Amino acid sequence: MAVWLAQWLGPLLLVSLWGLLAPASLLRRLGEHIQQFQESSAQGLGLSLGPGAAALPKVGWLEQLLDPFNVSDRRSFLQAIPQPWPQPGAPW
Repeated sequence: MAVWLAQWLGPLLLVSLWGLLAPASLLRRLGEHIQQFQESSAQGLGLSLGPGAAALPKVGWLEQLLDPFNVSDRRSFLQAIPQPWPQPGAPW
């Protein structure tokens, strides 16, 4: 009886341990896939931080009126403008 129990208990224990470790390995693999995707997409966009990588564009700020047609309302906000190429008369 003890031999029969040991023959069934060993594989049952292995299966139960695999069931506990499977989510951790799946999450680890998912994290690796996400990291690889982020690295490949960053390289495709020229955003990698390696040597010789393209620099991110600078951002200029331009003050815009909330209501440009109402001269009595002087409220404004700062609008971010990407600066991929410098242009004459640009706010940066």
